[in-house]
Amino acid sequence: MSVVMAGKRFLLILLIIASLLIIGPANIRFFKLLFEFMTIIIMTLVYVLAMKYYRYTKNDFSLFMGYSLLTFGIIRLIYILLNYTEHGFSISTIAIVHSGALLLEAFIFVCAPFFISRKLSKSLFTNGVVLILILDIALVWYLGNSANYGNILGFSCGMGLILAMVNLFCHRREINDSIYQRIMGAMLLLTGASFLQAATFTNTLQLIPDLFRLGAYILVYKGTISIPYELDIHNFEEKALIDGLTGLYNRQGLMEFAKKEMARAEREGWFIGVLLMDLDRFKIINDRHGHLVGDRIIQQFANILKASIRETDIICRLGGDEFVVMLSAKEIYPSMIRNRIIEAVECWKSNNELAAKIGVSIGIGIKEPSTPKGLEEILKEADQHMYCDKKKKKSVKKNEQANQYKMFC
Repeated sequence: MSVVMAGKRFLLILLIIASLLIIGPANIRFFKLLFEFMTIIIMTLVYVLAMKYYRYTKNDFSLFMGYSLLTFGIIRLIYILLNYTEHGFSISTIAIVHSGALLLEAFIFVCAPFFISRKLSKSLFTNGVVLILILDIALVWYLGNSANYGNILGFSCGMGLILAMVNLFCHRREINDSIYQRIMGAMLLLTGASFLQAATFTNTLQLIPDLFRLGAYILVYKGTISIPYELDIHNFEEKALIDGLTGLYNRQGLMEFAKKEMARAEREGWFIGVLLMDLDRFKIINDRHGHLVGDRIIQQFANILKASIRETDIICRLGGDEFVVMLSAKEIYPSMIRNRIIEAVECWKSNNELAAKIGVSIGIGIKEPSTPKGLEEILKEADQHMYCDKKKKKSVKKNEQANQYKMFC
């Protein structure tokens, strides 16, 4: 992420917090409602990204965070429906839902380090959630919606989160530094919110625990899901453009980077040159010696291409034994590159018994500056020249065989 984007997001967060601080003292009830809706939105985003991330990685921690925070979001939604509608629900029922959400919040973060270290099963976590909810109902019925229960709840959640932070610290080497810092920061904010929630404040200061929680949820979203998701998806997308056998770009990679290269060449007034090539008689290698040997030949030829061109040029394996090299410069000499590749192949053939049985046919396509020619047209031109090269070789070979026959006669 660029510094500019990070700065914009930071300013947006500051603007949201400032707005809440202005709205809160004027209308506590509206602030609480707004806080609940923002919580639900963040939890939903966490769930959606967590499920996508799990499909790519099968990471149990992302699955745990997705489902547990979705459950937490649903409980917060139930709290809104009970507390902000006119159906006359009892204070005890509302208190059970509210305190249950706070207990579940603390329990999720207490369990998170155990999921990271793979020391907690899904069934054990589920049983723990059920046990906490039963305990919550029993305590509300026994103590009522009193300050004593609020103090017990806040202190218990705060102590549980402190223990969770200690446990997370012990497993810090198993976690990405950026993710570790955000989870630890979220736990610190939630710990502060838990200890502060039972205290008596003025209207303005009553907002502090909720603001702490909101900051923690944003850190959770960024640290546990958004950042790893963006990093891993970027890696997956990058891998999708790479040929697994040779490490060169595949057809999709060529299309992706050729567009950018052609746009840059158009701006700079450069030439574009394309060399399309395939290995002659490669099928014989595969048929007689097997695909493993054929793969080794392909890898060796790919290394020849890498050594024959500049690092800034694009090399692609279209598939099978077909390769493409794209060049761009103010002045390009594709024929010179073609001859360099042929010389390298001849040297390779002289030192490799299997490679001696094959050859390479190369066709060239060129796009001059300001010429309205797309990649497909350049490739088609190169393909026609490659076919002519291949046909010419076959013709020469037939003539040589005919001359040998006449001499024999």
